Amino acid sequence: MPRTDLKISLILAVLSFIAGFVIVPYQLQTMPEIRESLPVSVPVLSLVSSGQLFVMVFLLSFAGCKFARRTDLSLPFFRSLVSEESFHPNRRGALRSVVIGMFVAFLIVASDRFYFQNHIPYLQDHPPEFSILALTAGVLYGGIVEEALLRLFFMSALVFAGSFLFKKKPRGLYWSAILIAALLFAAGHLPATATLFDGLTTMSIVRSFLLNGTGGVFFGYLFWRYGLIYAIVAHMLTHVFMQLLFIPLFY
Repeated sequence: MPRTDLKISLILAVLSFIAGFVIVPYQLQTMPEIRESLPVSVPVLSLVSSGQLFVMVFLLSFAGCKFARRTDLSLPFFRSLVSEESFHPNRRGALRSVVIGMFVAFLIVASDRFYFQNHIPYLQDHPPEFSILALTAGVLYGGIVEEALLRLFFMSALVFAGSFLFKKKPRGLYWSAILIAALLFAAGHLPATATLFDGLTTMSIVRSFLLNGTGGVFFGYLFWRYGLIYAIVAHMLTHVFMQLLFIPLFY
């Protein structure tokens, strides 16, 4: 099992390394004002970011694999890639991944278009448009890095800690871990929100927790009920549906 965990962690770390080369240009695209304060060139910064992501995701994914095994949270798809275990796709899980990805994408874009842009001037002055960079960053960084850190590691660690303390694993323990991880997921977007909107307001904080937190709850549910790959697919599809369907449709 340790060798299997190492291989799974390495796969996620390599994908995260690639994501690092996309997320830096994307951040500079959405927040161009920070380019002037960069201490190094963009390629160097991307390489450093990629290296940091590789190390962080590798170490935390390895720990997450240990926690997941002890808490009945499954990674059958990834285990099938690095061992002789077979993977049998769950049709219901796959369908729910697609539906959830579409719903979360709709919620994010529609909420901004029909509500939040009336209360947050930046959204009204800067309507979104299709961006291949945003799509790629969302799929790789959101789908791989965030799911590895928040679902595989953090959510699994919470369930493991709770089961160790209470000597059992009731449904409420999993839901508590899902909600806490979702709140952390939403809170993690606050620094970028503050930079993008030139500070935090009550409305921008509500927006961050509502839109990001909702996705986090659904992705955590998929991880719990069906496996990590279904959470990853749903998260990736959220960005695909946003960029290819709902942004062109609503804007």
